[in-house]
Amino acid sequence: MEIKGLNLDSAPLISENKSLRFAKNISVHSSLQSYINEAGFKPIGNIYSNTTDILCGIITTNIGFVAFIKRNTLGYINYYEVTNDEVVLKKSIYAYNLNFDENRPITGDYTYNYKNELIITFTEGISEEANETRIININNPTSRVESSEIHVQLNTSEVSLLNIIPDVTYPTLNFRVLNSGSLKAGAYQVAIKYCLEDGTYTNYSILHRSIIISGNYLDSVKVGDYVTKSIEVKFANVEIKYKYYRLAIVYIDEESQLAYETDNIKLEGNNTYIISNLENNTSISLEDIFVNKIGYIKDTCHVNFNNRLLRGNVKTIDYSSLDNILKNAANNAKVDLISYNKQSELDKSTTSTDVEDYNTPYYMGYEVYSIYIGFFDYKGSLINIYKCPYKEGDATTNFNTNHLIPYSDRDVVYRLSVSFPTNIISTIPNTVKSFCVFNVEHNFNNSRILSQAIALRDTDINIFSNGQKYSGQFDSETKVRIYPFEFLFNNKESISANILTYAQIDDTHISHDGNNLPDEYKCVTDTEVATSSMNLNLNDLYTTGIIGDTRQDKLEYIAANNSQVDNIAGDSYYRVVHNNAVEGVNWLTGTNKFALTLLANTTDNLYVDEYNQTLQIASSIYPINKNVNAICYGDTRISYLTLRATTPGTGFKIGGTSEEQSNAHVWRWIFTVPIESKFNIRARYDITTVDKAYKLHYATDIKDLYPLYGLSYEVDNAINISIGKGYSLIFNENGIQDYVYWDEIPGIFEYPSRIIRSDILNPESEILSWRYYNANEYNDLPNNREGIVSLKTDNKNLYIQQRYGLRLAKLRDTLSVTGDGTSYLGSTDIFNIEPYEILYSPSGYIGCINSFDTAINVAGYFVYDNDKGKLFNIFGDSVSEISNINTKEWFYKNKSNDYINNPFIHNGRYFNYNEDTNVLTFVNNKDNNKFTISFNNNVKKWISFHDYIPLYGLTNRFGTIWIFDDSKIINSIYKVDENIKGYFNDKYYPSTIKILFNENPIINKELQNILWKDRVTYIDDNSKLKVTLWDKTIDNIFVHNDTQCSDIKVVKFNKEWYNGNTGVNKINIWRFNDIKDYAKTPNFLANEISIKDNALHTNLKWYNRNEIVSQFVYVIMTFNNTSNNYEYELQEADAQWIVDNRNN
Repeated sequence: MEIKGLNLDSAPLISENKSLRFAKNISVHSSLQSYINEAGFKPIGNIYSNTTDILCGIITTNIGFVAFIKRNTLGYINYYEVTNDEVVLKKSIYAYNLNFDENRPITGDYTYNYKNELIITFTEGISEEANETRIININNPTSRVESSEIHVQLNTSEVSLLNIIPDVTYPTLNFRVLNSGSLKAGAYQVAIKYCLEDGTYTNYSILHRSIIISGNYLDSVKVGDYVTKSIEVKFANVEIKYKYYRLAIVYIDEESQLAYETDNIKLEGNNTYIISNLENNTSISLEDIFVNKIGYIKDTCHVNFNNRLLRGNVKTIDYSSLDNILKNAANNAKVDLISYNKQSELDKSTTSTDVEDYNTPYYMGYEVYSIYIGFFDYKGSLINIYKCPYKEGDATTNFNTNHLIPYSDRDVVYRLSVSFPTNIISTIPNTVKSFCVFNVEHNFNNSRILSQAIALRDTDINIFSNGQKYSGQFDSETKVRIYPFEFLFNNKESISANILTYAQIDDTHISHDGNNLPDEYKCVTDTEVATSSMNLNLNDLYTTGIIGDTRQDKLEYIAANNSQVDNIAGDSYYRVVHNNAVEGVNWLTGTNKFALTLLANTTDNLYVDEYNQTLQIASSIYPINKNVNAICYGDTRISYLTLRATTPGTGFKIGGTSEEQSNAHVWRWIFTVPIESKFNIRARYDITTVDKAYKLHYATDIKDLYPLYGLSYEVDNAINISIGKGYSLIFNENGIQDYVYWDEIPGIFEYPSRIIRSDILNPESEILSWRYYNANEYNDLPNNREGIVSLKTDNKNLYIQQRYGLRLAKLRDTLSVTGDGTSYLGSTDIFNIEPYEILYSPSGYIGCINSFDTAINVAGYFVYDNDKGKLFNIFGDSVSEISNINTKEWFYKNKSNDYINNPFIHNGRYFNYNEDTNVLTFVNNKDNNKFTISFNNNVKKWISFHDYIPLYGLTNRFGTIWIFDDSKIINSIYKVDENIKGYFNDKYYPSTIKILFNENPIINKELQNILWKDRVTYIDDNSKLKVTLWDKTIDNIFVHNDTQCSDIKVVKFNKEWYNGNTGVNKINIWRFNDIKDYAKTPNFLANEISIKDNALHTNLKWYNRNEIVSQFVYVIMTFNNTSNNYEYELQEADAQWIVDNRNN
């Protein structure tokens, strides 16, 4: 019998003869030449343990499935394996805050890791209420509170670890330099990341403040030299849900920035780590630290493709409502001063012995700092950075809304403390977890204090021309030498600055050493005073604050031993020249030779663009709560600076005798002064064995001064000379990380047309790389088809289903097709090609609502477009509209009028494909229009409706599974079993077929007989052979056309030919001829296969029974399935007519 399938659209006279007008619980025999009663369902288990259980989602695996169940406030993730006879619960994972909801149906995918453990990912979509996309190792879930072989309770506080982008609040790191270990001198920065038990890691935190490693004060250590130092890292505010962490260590020298990574470090009971060397760590790239994986927290759909997770229609954390909140928090953060003893800071910096925790910067007094606060979300990502302006109540002083650090006490330096008032904390949403503090990095333009420098009266006359005149050594009344270390290092030609006198230095601090020196160090003229020294302590600076008038001056750079700038035999310095006497301006009064000055910027407009500043991190990361004060570090250190000033004596003469142009006629003053600087002066080092960084604070004998007294005047102070520099900027490095921030947070957090791709899951790696999404691993589709609703792949093609269109990314090019299969030319990266629409229409073609409207299987990709009421099958890029196969109008009339598609609330639809029979079942469980219909892909025909509407269905290697929730505590899981017939959901249903006979449709005919050939069989329990019951056939039959209808006849076997009330089987052909019209009215059908009550005559006399005369008839044949599980096979059917000459 040719399988012609259902024809639900065409009128009977134009439909194909022997097509089906209707069928229920019918399928096609494997021979594809007959119809059979449908295979039934064998109960194999239950997914419900309680009547309150609600199924919220299913993920099919190759040998089982994962069910997501809500039971009141509990959530369950249950993994079942399916066999031929039963479904076995292998793992039940539960917690109180999984927060499942049947109104947010769960979908997902799976893979296996290197241990063959089942990994599943699952999503609830991108709605505000939806949980984030999650991932879990079913065999070995993390964060267990209670566990048995099957049942595992998760720690409620650690359920967030299931989020595919794990939640993380970074700890507070505190640093201290220790006098042990073997580190290279230079700058170090440290970042931290946590490690999950599944082998994946969070992003690295931002790099913390620079830790400077240098030698001791008296050492000459260059960047890159090894020193006996190590860095102690102490942790506070640690997240106990993580078990391990790793540190990234960046070493910064003058030529490179090298990154290293520690091994996993266990957190339990261990809140300290010592970085004692770098060689035992693993080299990594800076990108491994800086380039964070993107925090796409939600998606609408995702799929495993070649061991990568592709996710579509993705969402990041929505910051759109945070700008005003966080700006307000930064505006109201409280800034306090933490005072430290300046002498103690100086001692740590310049002691001649090992000292811990040196090189720690503070905030320079009288300097202006612009402070910013960065906020971090619950994924550890930096949300944005906002200015923290001065406000009433801050311990600093207002300076154009910035923070002026006081300079009221010479014995005190300050670091800052930043905190949030309780009323501000209450306004910050829970998605914001932590913060850190930044300073704007100072430069020449935005520093108020350009330098703290020693000032010395210059020589009054230093003239090379006209006979060389040199007099008034270090006693000028109009000229001053100033030694700003920062500008000497940078060789700035001239400076405009406001000069403020911090301290006048009494001449009593000057030691005139000439009479105590050996002859080779003396100056011939002015022997006593020409060689002098000064070694100051803090308490030698007699004033406690800024004195004198502020005056703006131009400082001109004076090169060493240069006649053109009147500096023969002089060292390099900056000169200030005044028309009036120096001592008249209250900064070098009387006979004082020295003063300590501050060089200040000539403008108060220091920070021009609030949102275009270079920031340096000033604090660690701190949690946001009322008990937290973030300790902030500045950019200033204090140390002793030793320099030598030289000038020609009265007997000095260029071109004279060797003595006349030697040190014997040159004044040499050595001074050592405590200097506060943004440069780390303690880290000066020797350039050569002659050009040295002299450090003479601890000189206790005049002999200690001999080397510098004896050094030729032609040797300048070793700061920045022609043969090199005696200092490296690495020693005041403020950090290498750039921070991007905005006036307003960009407002895009949903990417409906974006596909992202994870790192590849290496089968030999412990790392669960489906958590990792690089910034450039995405593809944005055109938005004209709206968002992505489903992703499906057959590993050759990626079907990208958008709301109003279907795109295909063809991942492999076909080379040839052979009898053994298809060969492929190669694979293509989906992000290197542009997915194309399979069928184009200006308004879009082949759309759908969500992933339940799609399916992928061995027959290709199936999709239901509810807007158009169409079903499509796409194989590769070949499209078949299967709803157009005699069912087009029917599907359109039966499409849903709403946009809800959720099977788990009995208001949805889905596909299930039986790979053993190649039958696609489409279940529509929508309110007021429930049906199940099947399509046989072998014959490409719609075949039958069905008496079951399961909650959900799935197929894997062990067969086709249906899930019901009608009786939750008995059976809910059923497996299709070919040995059971017509048994669905614990009940037997009949199989019915309605065949159209319309041979010669334009001729009226009188129906004589219905003939059919069939076979009823069963499997013998002992022999396992198929046994044919030759006396069995259908149970009922009736016939109708548009106006006539027979009664329903019970077909009983009777071998007597004259008994017309029964079916007669002659040579395997059944005949039935008791067919008369019993209809009272034409409106006699209750539905396609049953008759209304009282629609037919009863007890109608034989002579009142009319013949069935028509151009066509429908024959409805029913086989009652019972526990005998007989297989009924209809092999052929026909109608016998005679021409009705009366009506033609």
